[in-house]
Amino acid sequence: MMRAESEWRAARANFEQAQEQVTHTQLRAPYDGVIAQVPVDNRQIVQVQETVAVIQQPGQLDVVFHLPEQIVQRMPRSNDAPFGNGLAYEVRFGNSDKPYLAQLASYTTQASAQSLAYEVTLTLPQPDDITLLDGMSANVRLDLSELQSTHATQVWHLPPEAVSYAGDDPNQAQVWRFVEPESVEAVLVNVGALTSNGLEVSGELAAGDRIVAAGAHRLTADTQVTPWEKEQGL
Repeated sequence: MMRAESEWRAARANFEQAQEQVTHTQLRAPYDGVIAQVPVDNRQIVQVQETVAVIQQPGQLDVVFHLPEQIVQRMPRSNDAPFGNGLAYEVRFGNSDKPYLAQLASYTTQASAQSLAYEVTLTLPQPDDITLLDGMSANVRLDLSELQSTHATQVWHLPPEAVSYAGDDPNQAQVWRFVEPESVEAVLVNVGALTSNGLEVSGELAAGDRIVAAGAHRLTADTQVTPWEKEQGL
Protein backbone atom coordinates (compact mmCIF):
# COMPACT_ATOMS: atom_id res chain seq x y z
CA MET A 1 0.00 0.00 0.00
CA MET A 2 2.78 2.41 0.89
CA ARG A 3 4.58 1.60 -2.37
CA ALA A 4 1.43 2.32 -4.40
CA GLU A 5 0.94 5.63 -2.60
CA SER A 6 4.58 6.57 -3.22
CA GLU A 7 4.23 5.79 -6.93
CA TRP A 8 1.00 7.82 -7.06
CA ARG A 9 2.71 10.82 -5.48
CA ALA A 10 5.61 10.56 -7.93
CA ALA A 11 3.22 10.33 -10.87
CA ARG A 12 1.27 13.30 -9.52
CA ALA A 13 4.46 15.37 -9.24
CA ASN A 14 5.46 14.45 -12.81
CA PHE A 15 2.00 15.43 -14.03
CA GLU A 16 2.12 18.83 -12.32
CA GLN A 17 5.61 19.43 -13.70
CA ALA A 18 4.39 18.57 -17.21
CA GLN A 19 1.48 20.99 -16.80
CA GLU A 20 3.90 23.74 -15.76
CA GLN A 21 6.11 23.04 -18.78
CA VAL A 22 3.10 23.26 -21.10
CA THR A 23 2.45 26.82 -19.92
CA HIS A 24 6.01 27.70 -20.97
CA THR A 25 5.17 26.77 -24.56
CA GLN A 26 2.64 29.60 -24.88
CA LEU A 27 3.67 33.15 -25.77
CA ARG A 28 1.34 36.01 -24.97
CA ALA A 29 1.83 39.44 -26.52
CA PRO A 30 1.59 42.45 -24.19
CA TYR A 31 -0.80 44.13 -26.65
CA ASP A 32 -2.86 43.39 -29.77
CA GLY A 33 -0.95 43.67 -33.01
CA VAL A 34 0.35 42.04 -36.17
CA ILE A 35 3.36 39.69 -36.30
CA ALA A 36 5.79 41.44 -38.63
CA GLN A 37 8.76 39.07 -38.32
CA VAL A 38 9.66 35.69 -36.80
CA PRO A 39 13.48 35.53 -36.55
CA VAL A 40 13.59 31.91 -35.30
CA ASP A 41 12.75 28.55 -36.90
CA ASN A 42 10.17 26.03 -35.78
CA ARG A 43 11.46 23.64 -33.07
CA GLN A 44 14.57 25.77 -32.63
CA ILE A 45 15.96 26.00 -29.10
CA VAL A 46 15.95 29.62 -27.91
CA GLN A 47 17.69 31.35 -25.06
CA VAL A 48 16.28 33.54 -22.31
CA GLN A 49 15.41 37.07 -23.56
CA GLU A 50 15.87 36.00 -27.19
CA THR A 51 13.45 37.64 -29.63
CA VAL A 52 11.10 35.12 -31.22
CA ALA A 53 8.60 37.51 -32.85
CA VAL A 54 8.36 41.18 -33.76
CA ILE A 55 4.87 42.61 -33.20
CA GLN A 56 3.56 45.84 -34.68
CA GLN A 57 0.49 47.73 -33.54
CA PRO A 58 -1.77 48.64 -36.48
CA GLY A 59 -2.11 52.38 -36.82
CA GLN A 60 0.97 53.17 -34.70
CA LEU A 61 4.64 53.63 -35.62
CA ASP A 62 7.73 53.60 -33.43
CA VAL A 63 10.82 55.60 -34.39
CA VAL A 64 14.08 54.67 -32.65
CA PHE A 65 17.13 56.95 -32.61
CA HIS A 66 20.10 57.76 -30.35
CA LEU A 67 20.93 60.94 -28.46
CA PRO A 68 24.50 61.77 -27.40
CA GLU A 69 25.11 62.40 -23.72
CA GLN A 70 25.90 66.09 -24.38
CA ILE A 71 22.29 66.63 -25.46
CA VAL A 72 20.79 64.44 -22.73
CA GLN A 73 22.56 66.53 -20.08
CA ARG A 74 20.56 69.58 -21.23
CA MET A 75 17.20 67.84 -21.24
CA PRO A 76 14.44 69.38 -19.10
CA ARG A 77 13.32 67.25 -16.18
CA SER A 78 9.74 66.46 -15.20
CA ASN A 79 8.85 64.67 -11.95
CA ASP A 80 12.57 64.05 -11.37
CA ALA A 81 12.86 62.20 -14.69
CA PRO A 82 14.72 63.31 -17.85
CA PHE A 83 12.97 64.18 -21.10
CA GLY A 84 10.41 66.62 -19.72
CA ASN A 85 7.80 68.63 -21.61
CA GLY A 86 10.23 71.15 -23.10
CA LEU A 87 10.97 69.27 -26.31
CA ALA A 88 9.05 68.86 -29.57
CA TYR A 89 9.80 65.86 -31.78
CA GLU A 90 9.34 66.14 -35.54
CA VAL A 91 9.90 63.12 -37.78
CA ARG A 92 10.53 63.13 -41.53
CA PHE A 93 10.61 59.90 -43.52
CA GLY A 94 12.94 59.22 -46.44
CA ASN A 95 13.41 62.21 -48.73
CA SER A 96 10.12 63.81 -47.71
CA ASP A 97 10.23 67.31 -46.20
CA LYS A 98 6.85 66.92 -44.51
CA PRO A 99 7.17 66.75 -40.72
CA TYR A 100 5.06 64.53 -38.49
CA LEU A 101 4.70 65.21 -34.78
CA ALA A 102 5.68 62.35 -32.47
CA GLN A 103 5.46 61.66 -28.75
CA LEU A 104 8.10 60.22 -26.45
CA ALA A 105 7.42 56.53 -25.79
CA SER A 106 10.50 55.31 -23.91
CA TYR A 107 14.24 55.77 -23.45
CA THR A 108 17.18 53.87 -22.01
CA THR A 109 18.88 55.05 -18.84
CA GLN A 110 22.27 53.59 -19.73
CA ALA A 111 24.37 54.78 -22.64
CA SER A 112 25.79 52.45 -25.25
CA ALA A 113 29.41 51.57 -24.51
CA GLN A 114 30.38 52.09 -28.16
CA SER A 115 28.62 55.37 -28.98
CA LEU A 116 27.99 56.86 -25.50
CA ALA A 117 24.46 57.61 -26.71
CA TYR A 118 21.04 56.85 -25.27
CA GLU A 119 18.34 55.05 -27.23
CA VAL A 120 15.07 56.98 -27.52
CA THR A 121 11.80 55.61 -28.91
CA LEU A 122 9.09 57.89 -30.28
CA THR A 123 5.57 56.91 -31.28
CA LEU A 124 3.16 58.49 -33.74
CA PRO A 125 0.02 57.54 -35.68
CA GLN A 126 0.49 55.84 -39.05
CA PRO A 127 0.33 58.65 -41.67
CA ASP A 128 -2.37 58.29 -44.31
CA ASP A 129 -0.36 59.91 -47.10
CA ILE A 130 2.74 57.70 -47.09
CA THR A 131 3.45 53.96 -46.92
CA LEU A 132 5.90 53.03 -44.18
CA LEU A 133 7.32 49.63 -43.29
CA ASP A 134 9.54 48.34 -40.52
CA GLY A 135 13.20 49.23 -41.00
CA MET A 136 12.70 52.34 -43.14
CA SER A 137 14.86 55.39 -42.43
CA ALA A 138 13.65 58.55 -40.71
CA ASN A 139 15.06 61.89 -39.60
CA VAL A 140 14.19 63.27 -36.16
CA ARG A 141 14.28 66.99 -35.43
CA LEU A 142 14.37 68.29 -31.86
CA ASP A 143 13.34 71.82 -31.01
CA LEU A 144 15.89 72.89 -28.40
CA SER A 145 14.73 76.50 -28.26
CA GLU A 146 13.01 75.89 -24.93
CA LEU A 147 16.30 74.73 -23.45
CA GLN A 148 18.20 77.78 -24.68
CA SER A 149 15.64 80.38 -23.64
CA THR A 150 16.61 82.55 -20.69
CA HIS A 151 13.15 83.98 -20.04
CA ALA A 152 9.68 82.58 -19.73
CA THR A 153 7.61 82.40 -22.91
CA GLN A 154 3.84 82.30 -23.07
CA VAL A 155 2.75 78.85 -24.21
CA TRP A 156 -0.62 78.14 -25.81
CA HIS A 157 -2.31 74.79 -26.38
CA LEU A 158 -3.89 74.25 -29.80
CA PRO A 159 -5.22 71.25 -31.74
CA PRO A 160 -2.39 69.70 -33.82
CA GLU A 161 -4.50 70.32 -36.95
CA ALA A 162 -4.23 74.07 -36.33
CA VAL A 163 -0.49 74.05 -37.08
CA SER A 164 0.61 74.22 -40.71
CA TYR A 165 3.97 73.97 -42.50
CA ALA A 166 2.60 75.17 -45.83
CA GLY A 167 4.35 78.56 -45.79
CA ASP A 168 7.40 79.71 -47.75
CA ASP A 169 9.70 77.88 -45.31
CA PRO A 170 8.64 74.21 -44.96
CA ASN A 171 10.52 74.03 -41.64
CA GLN A 172 8.62 76.94 -40.08
CA ALA A 173 5.36 76.25 -38.30
CA GLN A 174 2.50 78.72 -38.50
CA VAL A 175 -1.12 79.14 -37.46
CA TRP A 176 -3.90 81.19 -39.00
CA ARG A 177 -5.50 83.95 -36.91
CA PHE A 178 -8.97 85.22 -37.79
CA VAL A 179 -9.18 88.90 -38.72
CA GLU A 180 -12.53 90.66 -38.86
CA PRO A 181 -14.66 90.55 -40.87
CA GLU A 182 -13.76 87.42 -42.92
CA SER A 183 -10.01 87.08 -43.49
CA VAL A 184 -7.04 85.36 -41.85
CA GLU A 185 -3.38 86.15 -41.26
CA ALA A 186 -0.45 83.78 -40.77
CA VAL A 187 1.35 83.87 -37.42
CA LEU A 188 4.73 82.15 -37.11
CA VAL A 189 4.99 79.91 -34.05
CA ASN A 190 7.44 77.62 -32.31
CA VAL A 191 6.11 74.12 -31.69
CA GLY A 192 6.51 72.46 -28.32
CA ALA A 193 5.35 69.17 -26.86
CA LEU A 194 2.15 67.34 -27.73
CA THR A 195 0.27 67.02 -24.45
CA SER A 196 -3.15 65.84 -23.35
CA ASN A 197 -4.28 69.49 -23.54
CA GLY A 198 -3.14 69.88 -27.14
CA LEU A 199 -0.01 70.96 -28.99
CA GLU A 200 2.12 73.57 -27.22
CA VAL A 201 2.94 76.60 -29.37
CA SER A 202 4.49 79.98 -28.66
CA GLY A 203 4.66 83.10 -30.77
CA GLU A 204 2.98 86.45 -31.37
CA LEU A 205 -0.36 85.27 -30.01
CA ALA A 206 -2.57 86.91 -27.42
CA ALA A 207 -5.52 85.96 -25.27
CA GLY A 208 -8.73 86.32 -27.25
CA ASP A 209 -7.18 85.47 -30.63
CA ARG A 210 -9.35 83.16 -32.71
CA ILE A 211 -7.22 80.51 -34.41
CA VAL A 212 -8.33 78.26 -37.25
CA ALA A 213 -8.55 74.82 -35.62
CA ALA A 214 -8.83 72.55 -38.68
CA GLY A 215 -7.77 72.59 -42.32
CA ALA A 216 -4.97 75.09 -41.69
CA HIS A 217 -2.81 73.61 -44.47
CA ARG A 218 -5.46 74.57 -47.04
CA LEU A 219 -5.60 78.28 -46.20
CA THR A 220 -3.85 81.22 -47.84
CA ALA A 221 -3.76 84.91 -47.00
CA ASP A 222 -6.50 85.48 -49.61
CA THR A 223 -8.89 82.89 -48.18
CA GLN A 224 -12.19 84.24 -46.93
CA VAL A 225 -13.54 82.52 -43.85
CA THR A 226 -16.62 82.68 -41.70
CA PRO A 227 -16.38 81.84 -37.98
CA TRP A 228 -18.46 78.86 -36.93
CA GLU A 229 -20.47 79.53 -33.83
CA LYS A 230 -21.26 76.44 -31.79
CA GLU A 231 -24.99 75.93 -31.60
CA GLN A 232 -26.75 74.83 -28.47
CA GLY A 233 -26.85 71.06 -28.13
CA LEU A 234 -23.75 70.44 -30.32
